Amino acid sequence: MSELKLQQSRLDGRYDIVECLGRGSYAEIYVANDNAAHDGAPRTIVIKALNIFLQDEPDAELEHTLVANFQNEAVALDRVRHPNVINRLGHGTQQSTWKAQPSTTLCLSTCQAVTWRL
Repeated sequence: MSELKLQQSRLDGRYDIVECLGRGSYAEIYVANDNAAHDGAPRTIVIKALNIFLQDEPDAELEHTLVANFQNEAVALDRVRHPNVINRLGHGTQQSTWKAQPSTTLCLSTCQAVTWRL
C-alpha cells in the first residue's frame, strides 16, 4: 500500500497542501490553502484525492470505476445546497509540483466543527 504523500506540495498551481487528515480504502483527505480565492487571501479548503495504490494490486477497471464514482460524487454535491453540507469547489485531475503521477481530486469547502450536546 502506497500513500500519495502530497504534504507540502502544490496542486494545479493553486492549492498548497498543508497536512493529511486521514485515508480510507481508496482516497486520502488533505487540508489545503486555496491561493486563488476571490478576495485575494488564501482560504482553507479540503481536498479528497483518489489513491488507487492503497489497495494491494492496481486494477485498470477498478481505477476507471473509482474515477467515475468521484465524478458522480461531484455531480451529487452540486445538487445539494444546504448550510450544513459542504460545497464542491472543483474537481479533476491535478498535477502536483513534485509528483509525476497526477491525482484525481475533489476540492471541497470546509465547515466549522460543532459540538452537539444532548
